[in-house]
Amino acid sequence: MLDLNRSIHKSKAANDAINVAIDAAIMERAEREPKRQYLGASSIGHECLRRIQWDWRRPKMPQAKSQRIFWRGHTWEDYTAKLFVHAGFDLRRGGSETGFEQAGGLFRGHCDGIFYAGPEIDGIGYRCLWEAKALGENSFKTIVRDGLKKARPEYAAQVALYQAYLGLTENPAIFTINNTSTGDILHLLVPFDPEAAQKASDRAVLVLRADEAGETLPRVSDDPEFFLCRFCSHREECFA
Repeated sequence: MLDLNRSIHKSKAANDAINVAIDAAIMERAEREPKRQYLGASSIGHECLRRIQWDWRRPKMPQAKSQRIFWRGHTWEDYTAKLFVHAGFDLRRGGSETGFEQAGGLFRGHCDGIFYAGPEIDGIGYRCLWEAKALGENSFKTIVRDGLKKARPEYAAQVALYQAYLGLTENPAIFTINNTSTGDILHLLVPFDPEAAQKASDRAVLVLRADEAGETLPRVSDDPEFFLCRFCSHREECFA
């Protein structure tokens, strides 16, 4: 008679062993990657200035699961870019035209792509910025319900900065969100928001000046159970 309990036990043991090996390889690769020496535009919209500062100067090594989620985003981004090209869009990625540097290279950003041409669609003008994210069902639904600026202000700030520094202010950006739970794709048109761009730029200057002066910027809350603090990688050190 087949011992199903033994088979299940062996399968679980094999599963655990495989994941241990995979996670070890992921972390080994992550440790070999060079540390970022500049403040990135993708982080500047976070509500907590101290987290922005410490993510830059005192980064914590993400765990293997976080690394997998990060690379999942890259995979979806590459896949979606191919879909756009197949659909007749002239989407260009990489190269100097998709990146900017400010403050002697201490503040930099690199957008996901720029549309130079494409199908005639009401509301879309070329050239325009492209940004892409891969999110789970809950985050996807929140953005659908509340809009990008309210639901994820850090993404809105990132878009505004890229539009400003890359000279893509005339036409709305195309902000693509892949729902990794359902496969749905949402494309938001994001007009240039000069106030958001200025605010994000000012925050970058604030972080750079504090770093130069050796100052620690204030945290978003004095309550370690505040939702932004509860899951922050700097929580233990910040509230020590």
